[in-house]
Order: sequence, then structure tokens, then C-alpha cells
Amino acid sequence: MKLSRDGRIEEVIVVDRERFDHDDVSNSVSSELSKALVECEPYKLPVELYDDWKVINI
Repeated sequence: MKLSRDGRIEEVIVVDRERFDHDDVSNSVSSELSKALVECEPYKLPVELYDDWKVINI
């Protein structure tokens, strides 16, 4: 996921799009994870380390 400096989600990217598109379980898990990530924002992370956490792989 990509985060803004204020810890809000700018984008959630599904890396394995083929699996997401054809596997109902993966699709469901990815969708629920995306919802949970949005519900937990904004993330309180140190702004001075923004370059280290602006993209987080989950």
C-alpha cells in the first residue's frame, strides 16, 4: 500500500492480480484486508522516516 505523509492510504495494490481475479478465497481475503487497512488509518508513523514507510508490502 502507498501512504501519504499524514499516514492515510493513497493506494492499495494487489500484486498477484491473476490469483485475485480467479480465486474466490484470495479475492475475499484481499478485499477484507483492504477494508481493515482503511478502517485503521491514519497510521501514526514518524514523518522524518517517510521515505522508509511510504510503500508497505503486506
